[in-house]
Amino acid sequence: MKKLALAVFAVFVLVGLPAVASTPTPGGNAWDTSDPATAVTRTVEARIVEVRENRTLVVVDKDERQHVIQLSEKVEIRAQSKKDFDGLKKLDFGHLREGHRLKLTFYADSGQLVRIQVQKADKVG
Repeated sequence: MKKLALAVFAVFVLVGLPAVASTPTPGGNAWDTSDPATAVTRTVEARIVEVRENRTLVVVDKDERQHVIQLSEKVEIRAQSKKDFDGLKKLDFGHLREGHRLKLTFYADSGQLVRIQVQKADKVG
């Protein structure tokens, strides 16, 4: 009898549990492609040439083309290395300075900026 109960339990775990676990939530779409975890992102490198008011940056890319970027409050700003910003990893707009090198990550389909990774400015001279 114990062996039969164990066999029934094993069948439930192998067959029934995965079906229950993969059932989508009511009102949700199991194949929702807007999930940020599955979204395709691109990263480009740039250098800050001007920091303006209202969370606006002027940057140049590797081809020296200038771009004006308005940052939303949702954009994550992170230091590449804690040692570059006195032990801070999470930064805010006030930490950004002319000359900082950036890695800008954005959604490939919409162009929406998601994250900025900041490197300390190149030393001049």
